[in-house]
Amino acid sequence: MNIQSNPEKPVNEVISEKKRAIFESTLHLVREHGFHGTPMSLVAKTAGVAAGTIYHYFNGKDELICDLYHYNRRRLIQVVNDAVTEGGSTRTKFYRICRSLFTFYSNHPNVLVFFEQFVNSPYREQVQSKNVDSRPLDEFLSDAVRQGVLKNYPTRIFMSTMMCTVVSAAKFSLSEEMRPTPEEFEQTIDILWDGFRNQEYSGSNPPTSEG
Repeated sequence: MNIQSNPEKPVNEVISEKKRAIFESTLHLVREHGFHGTPMSLVAKTAGVAAGTIYHYFNGKDELICDLYHYNRRRLIQVVNDAVTEGGSTRTKFYRICRSLFTFYSNHPNVLVFFEQFVNSPYREQVQSKNVDSRPLDEFLSDAVRQGVLKNYPTRIFMSTMMCTVVSAAKFSLSEEMRPTPEEFEQTIDILWDGFRNQEYSGSNPPTSEG
């Protein structure tokens, strides 16, 4: 079954308060009970909407879950967009992207858990990602490789390493005992940057000149 959700909506999509409540309730319930333990009736009850209202927005649970995935992917894209468009050297943008993603996941633990469950579920095969897949991050990293700032490796290696590191740090932030301090997270980004950057880069504005 292929869910025909629309991944190509604007990144800064404005949604109704009822739809937002449905999304937030679904995130909460999926974290607590998983996909199978989150029926539409419980989503509607938790969101404080009539049972019929939820079907005004979604044909069924599969469409709701896939739309929720795309909605949160667009939120992440906006985070990366904002970090890149603020300007600065490649290094400055790299650090800002990492910090911004870490802050987003730390402030939205339900989204973090949702993504983790989603990629390990049959729903992953149903979505049509198209242009929603980490495009700004891919473009940023590709440009840095072309400019010689980063090593000449496939960008998917950089992306997977970067995202896995940030997500792991965000998971640790949910634990009182494991939560990284701001200094420790900066050191984590240092490790990433030192591993990614091209040591032979000698541009007019060396990327190590900014923090």
